Amino acid sequence: MENKPIITYSGDEKFFSTIKNIISDGLPRESEEWTRSHMRNPKSVYLTAQFVPFSEERLPPAGTKGLLGQAFFHIFWAECQDTEHYKQSVKENINNWLGTLKSKKIYDWLIVIIDHSENKKSNKTKLLSRGSVLDKVKSDFPSPSSQRCISLLDPCRNDSRAASSLQSLLQRIRKLVLQAYSRQLCLFEEHMRTQRERRNENGWSFQNFFFLQEELALVLEMLGLYDEALIQYDELDALFTQFVINSNVGDMPEWLTCFSRPCDIWSGLCLLREKSIELREVLISGKACLLDLRNYLFSRQCALLLLLCRPWEVAQRTLPFLHNCISELRILEVSMPPGAVACWVFLSCFEVLQTCEKFSDTSQIKEYSLYCAGLWAYAREKLHHIGVLCGLMPDLTDSSEKLHIVVNLLAGMGADPYSVGIDSPHAKLRAALSSKDSFLKHYLELSELTMGTFKHNRRIRTARLIGRDLAQLYMKLKQPQKAVSFLADLLKTYREENWEVLTASIQQDLLECYSAMEDTPRYLKTCIRLAATVSFNLDKRKDYFQEIISCSEKLGADPLLVRTERTFLVSGAKIESSFTPMICNSEILVTFHIHSNLPSEIICRNIKLFLKKQSAPSVDKSKHTDNHYLSSKASVSTAHSPMSPMQSGGLGIPCRDEMQQRILVQPQLIVGSYRQEGTQIYSVMCKNTHQILRRRDSQGFHKEDISEEDNGPCYKVSMAKLSPGQNVVTISVKASQSGVYVFHRLWMEWGNIHFAVTNISPFFTFVVIEELPTITRKILEITEDQLKRLKCRSQAQIRAWQEDHHGDLVAGIEQDVVLKIFSGSSSFSNETVITLKASRGLKLKKDDSDPSWLEEVQIMLPEMKPFSSAEISIKVIAQFQLQKNANPVEHFITILCPWSSNAVRISIQFLPPFFITQKLNTCGIRKYIELIAHGVALLQKFLISNVKLELADQKDVVLQQLGPAKDLFIEADINASFLWEIMTEDPNQLPSHFIFSLDYQLIDDVPHDVLHFNYEFKLNHYETLYALRARIEPPPGSEFCRAGNMCFLHISINQVNDSNVTTLMYEVVADQAVWAVCGRTAGVVNIDDSKKHGVTLDVKPLISGFLPLPTVRLSKYIPAEPRKPKSKDSTPSKDSGSYNSSNVARLEPFDTGQVYNWSRAKQVDVLPASSCSSLDVSS
Repeated sequence: MENKPIITYSGDEKFFSTIKNIISDGLPRESEEWTRSHMRNPKSVYLTAQFVPFSEERLPPAGTKGLLGQAFFHIFWAECQDTEHYKQSVKENINNWLGTLKSKKIYDWLIVIIDHSENKKSNKTKLLSRGSVLDKVKSDFPSPSSQRCISLLDPCRNDSRAASSLQSLLQRIRKLVLQAYSRQLCLFEEHMRTQRERRNENGWSFQNFFFLQEELALVLEMLGLYDEALIQYDELDALFTQFVINSNVGDMPEWLTCFSRPCDIWSGLCLLREKSIELREVLISGKACLLDLRNYLFSRQCALLLLLCRPWEVAQRTLPFLHNCISELRILEVSMPPGAVACWVFLSCFEVLQTCEKFSDTSQIKEYSLYCAGLWAYAREKLHHIGVLCGLMPDLTDSSEKLHIVVNLLAGMGADPYSVGIDSPHAKLRAALSSKDSFLKHYLELSELTMGTFKHNRRIRTARLIGRDLAQLYMKLKQPQKAVSFLADLLKTYREENWEVLTASIQQDLLECYSAMEDTPRYLKTCIRLAATVSFNLDKRKDYFQEIISCSEKLGADPLLVRTERTFLVSGAKIESSFTPMICNSEILVTFHIHSNLPSEIICRNIKLFLKKQSAPSVDKSKHTDNHYLSSKASVSTAHSPMSPMQSGGLGIPCRDEMQQRILVQPQLIVGSYRQEGTQIYSVMCKNTHQILRRRDSQGFHKEDISEEDNGPCYKVSMAKLSPGQNVVTISVKASQSGVYVFHRLWMEWGNIHFAVTNISPFFTFVVIEELPTITRKILEITEDQLKRLKCRSQAQIRAWQEDHHGDLVAGIEQDVVLKIFSGSSSFSNETVITLKASRGLKLKKDDSDPSWLEEVQIMLPEMKPFSSAEISIKVIAQFQLQKNANPVEHFITILCPWSSNAVRISIQFLPPFFITQKLNTCGIRKYIELIAHGVALLQKFLISNVKLELADQKDVVLQQLGPAKDLFIEADINASFLWEIMTEDPNQLPSHFIFSLDYQLIDDVPHDVLHFNYEFKLNHYETLYALRARIEPPPGSEFCRAGNMCFLHISINQVNDSNVTTLMYEVVADQAVWAVCGRTAGVVNIDDSKKHGVTLDVKPLISGFLPLPTVRLSKYIPAEPRKPKSKDSTPSKDSGSYNSSNVARLEPFDTGQVYNWSRAKQVDVLPASSCSSLDVSS
């Protein structure tokens, strides 16, 4: 059925034969856009063609409606060199050719003029000659679109013009051929629609209409429009199906009765091209049955889908196709032997499966594997049906009647369309029906392949159901050990999805397998599960219970370990403790509510509770209550529990990861009803479908290897009775370590059967804490007097005091320190002793009764219970050391405790009561010493008295105190200043070593002792050596200084006392916004025997007002040492260099008090600048 558009050629056939292959090969190399009518989207078509000689017999008669085998486009090839030759012979031939086409009403033609002229090598633009052969042809045979005549350069020439001319011709042929087919298809589709509208008339035949529309599909396929060709077959499929459905409720058309005849051939679907041609011939002959029509129609659809590279859609369509055909066979009551339909389905499934396997691309396999799984399952089902019918299943016996059925089925399959040696569907089915062993082998292989395909596509439930069928087969084969694995997998799925009835059914099958295998432990476990199945009636459950008692006697010395699952359910737990919160080694009573699903009462020798320790989160002890009901936050059914679960908080600390594996999520259903148009409508909606229906096959499953060892701490109760229904069991627990404990497992011992309750749900936890005792320092509350004093301070001072709280302890005075002891989860007797050690400079004693201060004391604690506190007061005193700032001094108290090997270290900071600073003041040659006592403490107030300044170097000099000698109070921001004058003018008699002393006393409600304080300091080289004076004078002729006018700065340097330094350097430092110093601002002067020296500088005031004089600094000037001449033989030393300090002049400052500036605070009055300017007149 490979068709190509037919194009006739006429004229110079000899020339065309030379380029025929060129034209045929060139047409499909490029696509052409085909624009069709009826607002259809344009398509890109790769056109192929079959060229045949022109003859009148090949022309379709006028009014023909056929499409295939018709020539709709015609080309005349004319090779002439000049117009004379054209007029003599070519014109008449063309005229006759066109006359024949017009007589058949054919208007799709093309005239090609062969041009053998040479290339014209001229760059000038010339007008085309109107007398060429092409022009003559266009004028003699005009066409509306002027596209029916074209000139072709000789394609045998190898130049660009000839190649371009050939491409133009190919493009023109593609375009005109598609136009011809557009015209014919419009007429054909109109005729086809007319025939479809007549489908309900008498005499209308589906067979005729089928071939009519198929002709359109074949033409579209010929043009490469496979998707549109597929639409034609889909329309025929739908039309036939509709006729069949309508015949089921109405009269059957006459043409449909031929498809109701008995079917004696069920060869199955075949996608081979030869088989499709054969079936089409059968359909044309009118002897086809329903399966022939359906096989041919679906094979054509599959062929087009495979051309579109969509094998997944072939697999997707196959299963609906098979079901639809079986339905049509039933509706039309087509008579077929038993098993024939099953054979047809099996062969059809395998034909599609083998075809899809030829597409090995990864993306294709991923697409069609899901649909192939359904085909594998359907083929397996039909093979099982054939095996039962033919007696090939293991539990069936052979007979002549069944052998006759096999022979008839093999005969109806017909000949194998594939060659011998190929594993075709026919060969598979024939091999399967050859014997029982062969059938079993093929059935098992097909079942395993089907299961694997479903698992690959994540259809686990379907694969498990196939496994159940295999389990039943193995039971018939007396191989229960193989059946167990399939049933166990299905049981796992049903358990995880909580299908109780289905689970019980599978367990009954497993019970039969274990009984056949004589596996007593597994048989006994299954009996226990069945006895606890609430979906069974009570009598049936008691029968299983009696089976448990009788089988348990067959167990040996080793107990049988069983997971309870639904046998025992823990619906609630309650904990009671003598301490709140629970602490280590305290007695804890745990009460369980256990629901027993066994039909009779049992007495457990021991019920053990195993705890599992987990990482403990931080616990807020203030939120603990007396009674703690342990549960999780999840929504868990507590129908059997008389208690309500506790909400979040308290001691119920769920572990979310393990909760999701343990907690059985129940569906949250919303039931609603409403009335609409007289109908009562009820609805049930599940809010948590994503939790109920989610897959869990990839998650872990309970392992059967459970043991009593390595289960953590164990606590038990003996001889506990468990009746059917709700039971209460209390177990005493004592945790020796702190942490979060989980109720890991309940272990119940009943005879030789030990039950392990591992699915304790909700997830129960409780917390046992162990808090070590702590010792901290308690900050004492301030007194009312201190509070009043603190309120007088600024807000910044108060905030600073509140942040660090360093101002409560002061060095040098006796004070109290209170230690606060918190017992934690421990208890202490009144004989517990702690040791306190003080750091250097800090002394301790217990109370006022102790006679002396010590660096280490021992204190006995009072009797303390868990989570109680006590306070201990001790006396401390820190040494008052000399310091020059208000920074606190840090001391430590180290505490050795019997409950810990690590010592506790408490930091204590002491502020000095005050600190002393000294200052030297000078007036000419007179010297004054000022001492200032700075107050530090915010809360304490001190009285300063008996202030003295004495000489320590035994010089006969009098120190005269200036100001009244009286007591002064100091505190923070309140200082006390004292001033003394040294009564001598002899610089050699000036003292250098001084001792300052005073008495201080803390002012408080309780009187304190008067303490003494000494402060020593030294002053060296503070005699006055030079006196410096400076003054500003206005310029000559002016009485005042004005801003902007130049003035004179006179500097006078006088030597007051003898000095070794006579070379000085002065520097004038002025504010650049006030003064402008002209010239050099620094210079070196030498003091001669006159002991005086003066310097005058030009300065200019920049602003008016009382201006401070520029600052004059005086420094020692050390000149550079002169270099010694070097000899030629001398070598430079390592210390010599261009930057040696002895070769560079330097400056050194004077010591404090050696230079006195009389003009330091002096100012000069500067008037504003004059408003009128002076004019300089010269002759």
